[in-house]
Amino acid sequence: MTAERRTGREYAARGPAGRLWPWGDDWNPHRAASAEHRAGRAITNGPTWRTWWAEHHAAAQLPSTSAVGTPAGGESCCGAADMAGNVQKWTASTYQPYDPTRTCGELYDHLFGIYKILRGGGWTAFRFQIRAVERIAAGPQYSNFTTGFRCAVDLAPAKSAV
Repeated sequence: MTAERRTGREYAARGPAGRLWPWGDDWNPHRAASAEHRAGRAITNGPTWRTWWAEHHAAAQLPSTSAVGTPAGGESCCGAADMAGNVQKWTASTYQPYDPTRTCGELYDHLFGIYKILRGGGWTAFRFQIRAVERIAAGPQYSNFTTGFRCAVDLAPAKSAV
């Protein structure tokens, strides 16, 4: 198990049941700032996405991120907002295969240990790209208008009353 999975980011996004999206296993475009939410229609393939992007890009000011927690109803069982959609978030984890004995071929193997992980998908992503389990490998210098970060800290253990 990778450090990323041990940390709790994935637990906060998926909950104890391992949900596909923070709110559950059924896709709902009204619960995440995604391409489908903005388009008001299903976007499930590249050609449909390209048509939407051309329309959106011509009409909107970029970036088109939303206020935290908008749209409502996408919170995880832990109450964390925007674990899916709005901006893809940097994690501190180095990209590694879930199964360390698996090789993925030269194309992917060179990414392991160098690239960092982005999670959650951004406002331009469609449903498959914002699943809680989806992860993207990116170089530390990677930047665009759909990428951000989440500030989080581990809580100090509670002091026992003696």
